[in-house]
Amino acid sequence: MPVIDAHAYIGDSLFGQDRTVEALLVEMDRLGIEKAGLCPNKPPGYALGPANRLVAQAVRQHPDRFFGWVRVDPWQAERALDEMKAGFEELGLSGLLLHPYEELFQASSRMLDPLLSFAGQLKVPVMVEAGYALLSHPLDIAEVAHLHPETTFIATHGLQLDDAGFALTDAELAMRECPNIVMETSGMYAPDTMLNVVNTLGLERLIFGSHSPWLNLEFELERVQRMKLTDAQIAAVLGENLLGLLQRKLQEET
Repeated sequence: MPVIDAHAYIGDSLFGQDRTVEALLVEMDRLGIEKAGLCPNKPPGYALGPANRLVAQAVRQHPDRFFGWVRVDPWQAERALDEMKAGFEELGLSGLLLHPYEELFQASSRMLDPLLSFAGQLKVPVMVEAGYALLSHPLDIAEVAHLHPETTFIATHGLQLDDAGFALTDAELAMRECPNIVMETSGMYAPDTMLNVVNTLGLERLIFGSHSPWLNLEFELERVQRMKLTDAQIAAVLGENLLGLLQRKLQEET
C-alpha cells in the first residue's frame, strides 16, 4: 500500500517551523511513507520564489520520493502568475498552493481568477489552506469552486479548523455542492465527516495530508489508518486518490 503525504512543508519558516529535506526523509522512512508533496514554507524574507526553487531542487534530487507545489502570493498579481507559470514550465512542479492565512487574502477573492483559470487549463490541482475564519471558511472554498468548475481544489483540514464544530455543516455543504472539491485529512478531528464523504460522495473525494511539521506526521497518518474503512479504501485515501489527481494532467496531454 503506497502512502503519499499530499501536504508537507519544508524550508526556513517565518513562523518558526523550519524543516530540511533530510529531516523529512528520515521521518518518512521511519513511518513507511513512500512519497510526499512538498510545500514551500513562507520564508523570513517573504520571497516565495527561492522557496519554490528549494522545493524544485528537492524534487530533482529525489524524484521517486517527492513532487512539489508552487506557492504564490496573489497580491503580486502579474508577478504571481509569472511565478506560477515558471513553477510548472521551468521547475516541473505539479500543483498550485494557496495560503490565505499567511498571505492574507480571501479564498473567494476574484483576484485569484487568473491563477485559477491557468491551473484549470493545465489540469493541475490547487491546494488551498482551508478553515481560517474570514479568509478560507468552507463557504469561501465553495464559492471559488463554483466560479472555477474546471479546476480541482484540494481543501486542507477537512475545509475547517473550528474546534467547536460549527463549520462542519458548512464543510459538508461545500463538498455536496461542489464536485470539484477534494477533502484533505490533516487536523480533521471529526472522523464521521470524513467517512460520510467516502460513503455518500465518493471514495475519490478524500486524500491524506499531514500539514507537517505544523502537525504531527505520525499522528496524522495513524488517524487515517484507524478510520473504519476497508483496506482497499484506506489504500485509496492514503495514496491512490492523489495519484489520480496528479496523473490527470498527463492523461490530458497524451
